[in-house]
Amino acid sequence: YTIKIDKVIPKGSLNDSLFRGKIDEFLKAEMDNAKKGESAKMKAYVSTKGLKTTVSPSGLNYVISTQGSGAKPNPGDTVVVNYTGSFLSGKIFDTSLPDIAKKAGTFNPQRPYEPLKMPVGMSNSIPGFEEGLMLLNKGSKATLIMPSNLAYGEQGNQGIPPFTPLVFEIEMVNIIPAKAGAAAPAVK
Repeated sequence: YTIKIDKVIPKGSLNDSLFRGKIDEFLKAEMDNAKKGESAKMKAYVSTKGLKTTVSPSGLNYVISTQGSGAKPNPGDTVVVNYTGSFLSGKIFDTSLPDIAKKAGTFNPQRPYEPLKMPVGMSNSIPGFEEGLMLLNKGSKATLIMPSNLAYGEQGNQGIPPFTPLVFEIEMVNIIPAKAGAAAPAVK
């Protein structure tokens, strides 16, 4: 681990309650700055990469680099996808591909590296990932750039800080239609 100290908040003669308040004030300001800077960071990423994104009504930015064929998945269908998730900095935090995990230094020999298989439209993943999957047909490849409200939001998740936009490179390997007669998922 590499640790960097950004700020030292001296306690001085403050009692524990006042000191905790000072810490909470600092953390709230940091969160507000992260939230306010998110849109500019996403725009800078798109510009730097020279991407011509489409922006959905929810705020999902996406580029379909390879158009597949056939129907797009319906809610309840199971999709099979290869993916790589990264921060705007390019640092990879997760992937289904062993070669990319090895190159990124995130390889875990205990983990099975294989395409992700999951039903879509069932709220089984973060909203931006599900929305992006619903846009693709079999064989499609796309880049999804999602604001934190479509990812892990203000709470963050296991190494993903709060208010962090994410990038996913995905490939729709297969779409397995839901079985006829299966109950349709509830629409939120």
